Amino acid sequence: MQEAKVRVDERPVVCVGRQAILDQDRKVVGYELLYRDSSNSQRANVIDDTAATATVVVNTVAEMGCETVVGKRDMFINCSREVLELDLGTLLPPDKVVLEILESVEVNESLIERIDELRGMGFRIALDDVVTEDPRSQLVEHVDLVKVDLMSVPERSLERLVKTELRGFTGQLLAEKVEDEPIFELCRGLGFGLFQGYFFCKPNVVAQKASPEDRSNVIRILSEVRRPDITVDEAVELIRQDVTVSYRLLKCLNSVVFGVRHPVESLRQALVLLGMPRVRAWLSLMALSMVKGKSSELMRLALVRANMCQELARVCQIGEPDTLFTVGLLSVLDAVLDLPMGEVLEQLPLSETIKHALLGQASPEADVLGSVLEYEQGQFVRAVSERTGIDLDALSTAWLVAVRRADSTASALLDC
Repeated sequence: MQEAKVRVDERPVVCVGRQAILDQDRKVVGYELLYRDSSNSQRANVIDDTAATATVVVNTVAEMGCETVVGKRDMFINCSREVLELDLGTLLPPDKVVLEILESVEVNESLIERIDELRGMGFRIALDDVVTEDPRSQLVEHVDLVKVDLMSVPERSLERLVKTELRGFTGQLLAEKVEDEPIFELCRGLGFGLFQGYFFCKPNVVAQKASPEDRSNVIRILSEVRRPDITVDEAVELIRQDVTVSYRLLKCLNSVVFGVRHPVESLRQALVLLGMPRVRAWLSLMALSMVKGKSSELMRLALVRANMCQELARVCQIGEPDTLFTVGLLSVLDAVLDLPMGEVLEQLPLSETIKHALLGQASPEADVLGSVLEYEQGQFVRAVSERTGIDLDALSTAWLVAVRRADSTASALLDC
């Protein structure tokens, strides 16, 4: 195989995605780290699992830092047999790491011995992509978690897998690739304690639906704040109508997110310091966060998308950064309101640029959002766009900036 030529002045690109893992209450307890080829090639180059995992683990710890990537939550890492043999105790904090044994790993006595050794060091071990009649069933008594691949296990076989083939397993069951609410509820009823997938950020998938009052209030606030001619006085009056929104805005502004040196003492002062473009963006986020029954991870996802779109716009000189921030932020509107995106947008006075981007209609802004969504799902090669000039270096850097900003903002805004 011909090796790709790399310019001497190119910095290595570290591509790290993360997918949330939630408990039964939809609280995020960890992230699975996603690894892909860091080449700028448009093709999906097949690379060695061991090299990919080892490289990204080292770069995650040494360059980005575990705190940046996962915060105080656990990180789930895919492991080939070769990775399991590394001196993981010197690379990773055992109490924060779940090592996932890939389905390609051959089961033998030496593997079992290594698993027991790693558990003795404090690592938790997960069996990845378990299916019915799985040849790795003998490992069940040696692991802490079993991840069941719902895409490969028919619903009619799921109960038999849990109650028969996994009978006696005392660890945690994790349902992966959970795509809708009925499957989530079925798995929860069968004893699954952890869940992974996009069920928490898609329309019509959250147990407690937003009430009509929730929807109408959010749409009312969004409609008012998105008016291009809204004045500071009108915005202050709008914010004053909701004490929670007022409190959150002031707390957020007083946090390290905006770098304000002196405490802000009034709403008017806050709005003047922020400027109306930022006020529109943050009030939009606050309105979205007010909907009952929605996972806070959805709000964090909105923040990551918004900051990543903004950063790509700035670095790659695509459109207006404030506009792209809004596009990323509002890209979760359909999930928040449990309504089709087109129906939501009909009720909001948004610019055609934002509407086209959110509907996926051809535009530079839509291309940026598309790249962000592909990167979010670990499709790093597909996220690259020649048309916009977005490469993996820009994407990985923007993602890292976005995660830092989003997690910091969420602590001030969503957890108060």
